[in-house]
Amino acid sequence: DMEQPLLRPPAAAPAPRWPSWVDETSGAKAGGRQRPGVVGREEDGWDPVPRVRLSHTAPAAQNLHACARVCCVLVVLVVMTVSVLLGLYSPHYPQLGICNTELDWGSILRGLVKMKVEAEAEVLVSVYNPNLIAMDLKHLSGVMKHDGQQIGTLEAGGARGGFLIGALSVSDILVTTRFMMTSVQKSVQLEAEYQMGSLLLMVDLSLEGALLIGSHQVSPFQYGLSNYFIHVNEYSSDDNRQLCNCYNPG
Repeated sequence: DMEQPLLRPPAAAPAPRWPSWVDETSGAKAGGRQRPGVVGREEDGWDPVPRVRLSHTAPAAQNLHACARVCCVLVVLVVMTVSVLLGLYSPHYPQLGICNTELDWGSILRGLVKMKVEAEAEVLVSVYNPNLIAMDLKHLSGVMKHDGQQIGTLEAGGARGGFLIGALSVSDILVTTRFMMTSVQKSVQLEAEYQMGSLLLMVDLSLEGALLIGSHQVSPFQYGLSNYFIHVNEYSSDDNRQLCNCYNPG
């Protein structure tokens, strides 16, 4: 009998080559062995796709991260709140309107023409307080000009006391006006322009006061208004008397 040849078992398949980026200090399963760096799927056996295992974050680091997020949210809320409060309660300068009627200006000018170079009258000025808190207007002063030449002064408050103006409200105050003409010819010129409907005066005003919380001053202010033009003949129209507290268009 011929000797039967010995049958050799087939050579084992070569072990898979792991990518160089896989960390060999952590694990994955390959042929029943745990391979460091990669997590295999139990139900499918060996997974040829390497999966990096996520490291566990320490509780202290998680708490620190949560505290940092809470602090960022609080800082944003505080900044937004402060910005809104500053926008609402920051000081705003008052607005002015001169509210004398056509009859008042006419009587003043006619008196100046009658051989008088000086005259005194009360001019009604409305002051609007655009702030959310009350305002104490201590003093108002100014000069009136015509063609660049001073013809009079205005004054209110001062030694006679100030004016309390409520929040977001309009108050009418009487301002003492003194006309001081350099000549009779100047008075005649003003009266002539008034009769033609073209009289234009320029006023420079200065205001001093303070914003109030209760009876306490929180923000003193000084405010100057330059080159405020008054179209004398137009001050009986609706468009020029919106700030006048005494004015009723109905």
